Amino acid sequence: MEDKLVTLAIHSYEKAIILKSMLESEGITTYIQNVNVLIPQSSEGVRVRIKESDLPNALKVIEASSFKTDIEGDSENEDGKEDKKHKRTILIPVDFSDYSLKACKLGFSAAKSLNAKIIIAHVYYVPFIPMALTINDLAPVAAQEGLDIDLKEALQRADKGMKKLLAEIKSLQESGVLPEIHHSTIIREGIPEEVIVELGEELKPLMIVMGTRGASKRELEVLGSVTAEVIEQSKQKVLAVPENAPSDAFTKIRHIAFATNFDERAIQAFDHLMELLEGRSINYTIVHFKEKRHDGEAEEHLENMSTFLKKKYPNVSIQYKLIETKDMFANLNDFLNENSVDLLAITTHKRNPFSKLLYASFASKMLFYSKVPILVLRA
Repeated sequence: MEDKLVTLAIHSYEKAIILKSMLESEGITTYIQNVNVLIPQSSEGVRVRIKESDLPNALKVIEASSFKTDIEGDSENEDGKEDKKHKRTILIPVDFSDYSLKACKLGFSAAKSLNAKIIIAHVYYVPFIPMALTINDLAPVAAQEGLDIDLKEALQRADKGMKKLLAEIKSLQESGVLPEIHHSTIIREGIPEEVIVELGEELKPLMIVMGTRGASKRELEVLGSVTAEVIEQSKQKVLAVPENAPSDAFTKIRHIAFATNFDERAIQAFDHLMELLEGRSINYTIVHFKEKRHDGEAEEHLENMSTFLKKKYPNVSIQYKLIETKDMFANLNDFLNENSVDLLAITTHKRNPFSKLLYASFASKMLFYSKVPILVLRA
């Protein structure tokens, strides 16, 4: 009797190719259907089909791989379904550089103090370069085969990198350097900053922890890094970890500088900060950097904001400081060192596309200069 084909999954073209490569690497013959031959990458609803007799093995392959979309240990709602959005998690995007390991160390330490779980995510990108059509129209087929190979190799590199990172984390946990925190992984294909923002929306983590530089080793002045882009686009809190920050920096916070430009949403952002660090004994300084001399309005605004927050949080130590400087970025670390600041909190909000093209945000600029972790709060 002939072994009939069954549909295992329906995905976008990219995910279908990844799944096909995974299954075939395990000896499972796989077919994909509903592909736009001329522009394969635009295909949606692509069917991944296998022989019915291979179904049990295929399910085992998916279950054991990083391709699965479910995340281990997720809590359940009343219907018994997994509820990823309301779980206390910290999302750590990684590119397997030294900066990623630094972010993991700080993220695990923070997770322990916040009673949260860890999700480590890696996003790999495989650019698709379409080939020109030939007379016999074989070019699209060749392009698809080339993309199949590229995706398979990229996924293999991602799996290898993730396994290596997890081994390093396990070793650090066994030696007592890192706490024993439940952690799971996600590997996805796409543009890193876009996928990380999507994961933030999907998982609703307490915060996203990222290094300020990555494997590309871009110059500090280049504000197009993945971390800066995530800060620009994400609605979630982002903790940017500089290269030399100690791994226990988050757990040893005693003094936070809350930078403000008196935006009306600054109070809301401060509330988010207090909610995150509820119950911890921390001194807060509301700080404003004034680059040009003018009347006393800035100091008056600072005093009023500080007075309001003291009334709202009577058991919290809050003061304010006005800093006059010609170059706040050049003098930032002098202020942080002189005042023993452990964390710099910055408020950002979504700006229109035109201002984004003309000006890099205050938060994006600041993260390349600060020597202490920066917590970016979306208001």
